Amino acid sequence: MPFPKNAEEMWAQGYQFAGHGECAGCHDQIEWWRTPQGRHIPMNRMCESTSPAIAHWATCPESGQFRTPQQQKQVPAPDARLAAPQVPPQMAMKKAS
Repeated sequence: MPFPKNAEEMWAQGYQFAGHGECAGCHDQIEWWRTPQGRHIPMNRMCESTSPAIAHWATCPESGQFRTPQQQKQVPAPDARLAAPQVPPQMAMKKAS
């Protein structure tokens, strides 16, 4: 199921509003929501039920400080993400002669 586009879709998919708060990293005002699986997710403030639903970690400049050591290991180094993907030789396209 794709992530909800706005608060209306969040309610429809079983998310529950859990309250307002402040991001400990950037100090922006956020909303806490509970997912259908019971986990909490910080969201950017939605002024209206049709405002876009954006997870706060996607826009927070300090989101890296909240990653667990396990999550930090899963994030590739910036230069690795920008490197060209390695293509196996058998899948490389042959040049037309």
